[in-house]
Amino acid sequence: MLHYHLRPGGVRSVIESTLPAFAARLGVERVVFLTGEAAPDGWSERMAEQLPAGCFSTHIERALGYFSEHRDAPCEIRHRIRSALRDAIPDAASAVVWFHNPGLGRNLLVNRAVATFAARTDARLIFHHHDFWVENRWSRWPEMRQAGCRTLDSVASAMFGVGTRAVHATITSSDARALRLPVVACAPNPQSAITAKSNVRETRRWLTSQLGDDRPVWILPTRILRRKNPAEAALIARWLLPDGWLVAFGGEASAGEQEFIRRLNAAASQNHWRAVFHLRRDHASPSPSALIAASEAVLLTSVQEGFGLAFLEAAVHGKPLIARRLPNVQPDLDALGFEFPHLYDDVIIPSDLFDHRAERMRQHKLFLATKSRLPEAFRKHAKPPVFSDKMPFSRLTLDAQLEVLRHPPEQSWTACRPLNPVLSQIAKSGLRCTLKGPEFSVSPESTADRLAALLARRAPELSLRSARRALDLLAKERLAPAHRFPILDTV
Repeated sequence: MLHYHLRPGGVRSVIESTLPAFAARLGVERVVFLTGEAAPDGWSERMAEQLPAGCFSTHIERALGYFSEHRDAPCEIRHRIRSALRDAIPDAASAVVWFHNPGLGRNLLVNRAVATFAARTDARLIFHHHDFWVENRWSRWPEMRQAGCRTLDSVASAMFGVGTRAVHATITSSDARALRLPVVACAPNPQSAITAKSNVRETRRWLTSQLGDDRPVWILPTRILRRKNPAEAALIARWLLPDGWLVAFGGEASAGEQEFIRRLNAAASQNHWRAVFHLRRDHASPSPSALIAASEAVLLTSVQEGFGLAFLEAAVHGKPLIARRLPNVQPDLDALGFEFPHLYDDVIIPSDLFDHRAERMRQHKLFLATKSRLPEAFRKHAKPPVFSDKMPFSRLTLDAQLEVLRHPPEQSWTACRPLNPVLSQIAKSGLRCTLKGPEFSVSPESTADRLAALLARRAPELSLRSARRALDLLAKERLAPAHRFPILDTV
């Protein structure tokens, strides 16, 4: 199993949930976790406890980390990656390499080394795609060129393992359809059953100690990132829970998110919002599951998600969920039999709640800056933003979002209530917890079975033509207006 970094996030929980079932399904006797840094929070110890004694070990090699965080020459990084693969996988011919997030583009030297290793040794290789660099992560493009992938052909080759017989797993069916690779299938992220009941009363006491009072709490179950659209969560909470708290409990974000977080925290402090965007936790703090169990509701306002684990977490805990309906996630939730009564498509804002002219100028500047950063072959797919007198809050820059939030919530809600019938209905009749669906329909065992079945398929050697077509199709889809959000752009 190989992963760049184990920073807090969905991939870490997917590995933790799925690995024991996957290892049992394949009958493996030894699991080696290759990573660029030590896993936090006792993660490795928990993994070892869930596998047979002596089965699990960790191999840390800094060269496997993000390319942007290296100062060594690419040739030196490449040499250390190759050595790590040889040392960690001595019996390569009988090995399975489970490679996480190869399409994110954080270190294509790792991708190339893994592909070469698999092609040379006949190790079985599964590329598990959670995110892709063409999803508004255009700063990866110069990084990849610095790593030696100077053309889109070479990027596509590294992303998808040209020359190998790798099979590909995605976490949504829409991604599987978009890639159109010879052997690709959807393996949804699993949601483990909760084995121990949380002490809700104790968790509430802890929250009171952190927040200063015992008012109701809505949980934003994530660390703060631009794609989580946290200002929208703050707006909805100020409208529908004016006397309560909005709390996010995730870990530290990457350096690229820090200015966004700083501005959001400054606005919350200056305007006295009842919102905590980084709830400080340590080893003695309640778990994320316990915090969800102790909350009144879960709020999920993301503009972009790989898979809706937070949707399933709300269902498992039996908590009301207010969430944006995500076009890449909703079809899979529907297919699994889930029904969530409080999903909305967008929060609509009349243009007189922000400086419409200034916002047009900001977005035009952002669009030109983003387009200039795209690989030349992708620029034709980028379309300028569309404006109207009623704008989705998610299609505004953070500047305009904060302008809306500066209005007293009673005033902005009066203006917006007729435009937002779902939120209006919630305000009128209250949150209802009528989630429907099989409680653990996406179990670790079912995901492991899907991965094992995929691995058993005979994949042809992947051609450059197939890999480049997959990259082009993915980029075209992700650059369509439906996937474009100004909060994801930077000048």
